[in-house]
Amino acid sequence: MKAKSIIIAALALLAFSSSALAQEQIKELFQRISSMNGIGHSENKTVTQDSTGRPLQDNVVHIISVGEPNFRIFDQLKKTFDSESSHATMAYTHINDASKKDDASQRQQWRVAQQVGPAIVVGSMKNSSYMLLSFDDKERTDFRTLCAVEWWNTDDPLIREAQLVYAYGPKPQTYDTRVYGSAQLPDNLRFFSRTLPAGQLPEGLEQRLEELRNMPDSIFSINLERLNIGKPQDIPFDDETMGGWMNKAMKNISHLSNRDWHRVFGLLTQQMLDHANNEPMEDMVVAANLVLDLCKHADQLEDDERDVCARRLRQVATQMSKSQYVADLLNLAAKRLLKK
Repeated sequence: MKAKSIIIAALALLAFSSSALAQEQIKELFQRISSMNGIGHSENKTVTQDSTGRPLQDNVVHIISVGEPNFRIFDQLKKTFDSESSHATMAYTHINDASKKDDASQRQQWRVAQQVGPAIVVGSMKNSSYMLLSFDDKERTDFRTLCAVEWWNTDDPLIREAQLVYAYGPKPQTYDTRVYGSAQLPDNLRFFSRTLPAGQLPEGLEQRLEELRNMPDSIFSINLERLNIGKPQDIPFDDETMGGWMNKAMKNISHLSNRDWHRVFGLLTQQMLDHANNEPMEDMVVAANLVLDLCKHADQLEDDERDVCARRLRQVATQMSKSQYVADLLNLAAKRLLKK
């Protein structure tokens, strides 16, 4: 019996070592790729600790631009993620097939919450390929490390863009989709609670939500128009301050009405222009990330509206002389608006 216990303990230690090694290999690969010659790179890092100094969050997102001579790195990333998937507690892969229609509303998307700034979204880019691995922390069972890579084509066939995500932090809250209209539902499902009474979801939708529930780090990619549920309504001011209204709008960012979208966009970009040279750079980075997240949820805009807002973003970007990273985020947001 003692020998059996020793064997079990040894196997557990081996599994832990393999998992930790897999995470380190992916982290090192991200660093090597980001520092390669000929690759454009910007980085957004968020680190927080508790009162004892233990990390509560250690997230880094590399945004890279890759020329054709370095396209081989995507094969290398895929190979690495495939080989390390056996050590992960969760693995998800979507490789875009150019010969088939890639309907984003049918793909699983993932949302990694951050304590500072908007969530990191993986899987929302048009015609992208992406891979995710999640590793449980053996010492802190309520924490995990999530590694993700997503890449997509640009207007230039010789250039691809990608994001490399390494995120350590608490495991995300799980949601019970049987509790409709409650605070347990993620933001993009709370829309149902404002339009339909509990128990009156469209036929078949309730079963689909049940299938998707309790998927850590995932978000629901259900096309509300395709389900014919209705359009988002304007958020009322209710005699609140502009700050209170903005807080509601940002919590509702994935399904703003056309009018509210323009209000949020105008307020954010004007604030960035007004304070370009006298705000702490951390605040400007947060604001730029909010603008980028807003531009990823702009399906309600017409083409001419997208053109106007993209010009506005480029105008704001030229004023960000204190941070090239903030300017890059705004230019990236303009590309998202133009669906590039």
